[in-house]
Amino acid sequence: MSPRRDLASELQKYLHVLGPMPKRSLEIFADLGLSDDEIGRYFRMPCKRVTELREIWKIDGHT
Repeated sequence: MSPRRDLASELQKYLHVLGPMPKRSLEIFADLGLSDDEIGRYFRMPCKRVTELREIWKIDGHT
């Protein structure tokens, strides 16, 4: 995966766990009503990083 200049390097290292379309994956899980903590556990990434990505990408839903 190529680096994304819009994301800090700390966030970039978690993009691969979300799959080939990380933003869309996160949108789908948020649309299903999962909390950031639940999404983080599912993808084995810190809840804080899920929250940061949702804020950057403006993904609504439960937090």
